[in-house]
Amino acid sequence: MKSFGHEKEPAVQSAIIPLWEKQARQWARVRPPLRPSAPDLVFAQDEIDRQAALIGQLNAVILGVTPELLDLRWPASARVLAVDLSGSMIRGLWRANLNHRHFRWPVQGDWLHLPIRRGTVDLFLG
Repeated sequence: MKSFGHEKEPAVQSAIIPLWEKQARQWARVRPPLRPSAPDLVFAQDEIDRQAALIGQLNAVILGVTPELLDLRWPASARVLAVDLSGSMIRGLWRANLNHRHFRWPVQGDWLHLPIRRGTVDLFLG
């Protein structure tokens, strides 16, 4: 798992990480707003479909490793990067699902310091 953006972890991140480690262990019990609701997923799917129709090969970033967002109907050519601060969330929730036709991968990092160049992402979800 690649890591970036938090080599010198600020106190705020140190306080947040234990919360997300706990969330990874109890994800099945988490409900909205920490997890997407049905209308959230409809909105996200509509945006994926709209952007894919406009662009073709879609480059997307998901803020977090939320399984519901990763499991949406992504175009076969889509490239999806999921960024989460918590290694526990990535290890606990990331599923390497061979049924997914699109290319996707997780990285551990700070959403404020993403490893992407300006103008290279077509869609952000989180």
